[in-house]
Amino acid sequence: LARSTLLTVFSHQILETGEWPQWFMFDRYPYNAGECHGDVVFWPLKCIGDYLYESGDYSILDEKIPYTGLEDGRATLETATVLEHIKKAYGSIEKRFLDGTYLISYAGGDWDDTLQPADESMKERLVSSWTQALAYQVLTRLSETLRSVDEAFSGHLGNIAKQIKKAFDDMLVKDGVIAGFVCREDDGSFKYMLHPSDDSTSIHYRLLPMTRSII
Repeated sequence: LARSTLLTVFSHQILETGEWPQWFMFDRYPYNAGECHGDVVFWPLKCIGDYLYESGDYSILDEKIPYTGLEDGRATLETATVLEHIKKAYGSIEKRFLDGTYLISYAGGDWDDTLQPADESMKERLVSSWTQALAYQVLTRLSETLRSVDEAFSGHLGNIAKQIKKAFDDMLVKDGVIAGFVCREDDGSFKYMLHPSDDSTSIHYRLLPMTRSII
């Protein structure tokens, strides 16, 4: 059941972006949300990493499945192995690193729907500490599980995961407290938000990055 569910989910990966829609429907109802929050891409990768770790069923990586077209929401004629789907998804994540850092941009948002920025430019300048912690967790597990299948890709994921963690420790924790967000200013500096030093929102803590970091 887990295997068939994963194959269904990966077949709904958007060909043009490498990401998944926020939601999608099945069979003769080819509708999907079209766009997604910035954390969505991590969950199928987490699931496949956990599946490989628990089951040892590496044959799933060789299964050829379609993508989903961005415009029509239907399965593409083009197919690729699940491993190629994984690499395509990772490629979409790598494009989101803020210049000169291993901080991942907020993009379409994260778990908390109440904290979507009204300013569109913040999608490129804002970093969610929760998403950063999730990325470390997901890529570390993927690196471990793919080592025997694709050593070069596994090594790359492992190195990136370490850099993501270092960026978290160095840039998202201030005075011993994890900031809910940081925002890159025009001069390149970072503004800490949802943190005791935050004097603009009056919100001093965010629980989500703390719990995810413990996990």
